Amino acid sequence: MPTFTYPNRLFPTPNDQKIFKLNLTEHLIRWTCPDYPLKDSEGRLHALAIEEKRLFHYSVNKIPRSEIEDVFIEFDVREPFLDKWEEGKICPPVGDSDFKWEKDRGYFIIPIANIHEHLGRYPFPADNDTFNCEFLVKVVHAPLMANFMHFELHIFDNEGNLLSEVKKKTWRKIIVAEIRQHLIEVAKFSI
Repeated sequence: MPTFTYPNRLFPTPNDQKIFKLNLTEHLIRWTCPDYPLKDSEGRLHALAIEEKRLFHYSVNKIPRSEIEDVFIEFDVREPFLDKWEEGKICPPVGDSDFKWEKDRGYFIIPIANIHEHLGRYPFPADNDTFNCEFLVKVVHAPLMANFMHFELHIFDNEGNLLSEVKKKTWRKIIVAEIRQHLIEVAKFSI
């Protein structure tokens, strides 16, 4: 079996700083499980390709610096490579036995401009005792020790509170369905 070297472009450098201002002309990429179809009969992103249970902190990579082939990397060992990066920290060397290439994965690409600050609305009247009827999706830099280009989709309510755990399953299903539909509409398969 051939060995591959972990791409240096993914490591944080001593001069790297957390990214707060996004370039809206750049893209995000997300891998998909090979057990599910990537495209539907119309050639759009298939709903099953989107992992609903992870949408509240959806893990993506930013292109450029990251490249399409990086979605095929899977670590066999989480620590320390997938630990959160802090400025000034350097990742220990990644050995060939620490990761593998999962070439069976699919992927889709999202233009940052089409998801960052996407405003979603609940499809039924607000219940002011629990939640507003709107939410905001933001692209947030969440660098990892061995992947500086790791970002996440975070979902906020109107007051700026992170909706990481929605208590009512009904609300959660509605938010997930709206984001999933939006991703289907804006996803691409090449840049």
